[in-house]
Amino acid sequence: MSQATTKHKFIGKQGVIYVATGEKYIGEAARSARTVRRHMPGIPILLHTDLPDAAGPEFDHVVRMHDVTHTCLDKTQCMTDFRFERNLFLDTDTLVCRPCLELFELLDRFDVAAAFEPARHPGLLSRSSLPECFAEINSGVMVYAASDTVHELFQLWLNLNHALDKSTPHLPFDQMGLREALYRSRAQFYC
Repeated sequence: MSQATTKHKFIGKQGVIYVATGEKYIGEAARSARTVRRHMPGIPILLHTDLPDAAGPEFDHVVRMHDVTHTCLDKTQCMTDFRFERNLFLDTDTLVCRPCLELFELLDRFDVAAAFEPARHPGLLSRSSLPECFAEINSGVMVYAASDTVHELFQLWLNLNHALDKSTPHLPFDQMGLREALYRSRAQFYC
C-alpha cells in the first residue's frame, strides 16, 4: 500500500465523506449521516456542498464547493481533496445498518476498497477497450487511503469523467470512468 501523501493537511485519522449539491441531496446526506452516528458514534463526518448554510448538525466539517455542475463531476472532484488519512465515502442515498469500522482495516493492505457494481451495462462496457470481464466498481460506498497513488487514481478518474461528459453530456453516473481509471492505475484495490 502507498504511504500517505504529505501534500494535504488532515483533519483526522479516519472519517466519513459525503458530497451533496442542492437541498434535496443535503437532506439525503443528513439522513444517511444520522445512521452513521447511530452505529458509529464519534467518527467525524465531512460534507462537501454548494450550500453550507443548509448543512445540519449531523456534519462535523462542511467544505464549500465552488463551480458545481450538479453532475457526477462534482463528486469526483471532491474525492481528490483528502481531509482524512483514511476515508469512507458514502453516496447520499446510503443507510448504515451496523458498524462498519472494519472497512478501514482493509486500508492496511489496499489503497482502495469497494464492491462490484451489481448492475451490468454491456452496451457501455463494449464501447471501452477494456476487457468486458473487468466489471464496474460501485463508487457509492468506497474506502480509500490518502496517498499519492490514490490521488493519481482519482485525478485520472476525474479526467476520464470530464472526457465522458464531453462525449455524453450530463452522464448520469461516474463508474465508467472509475472502471478505466482502476484498470490503468497502480493503486492496489479490493472488491
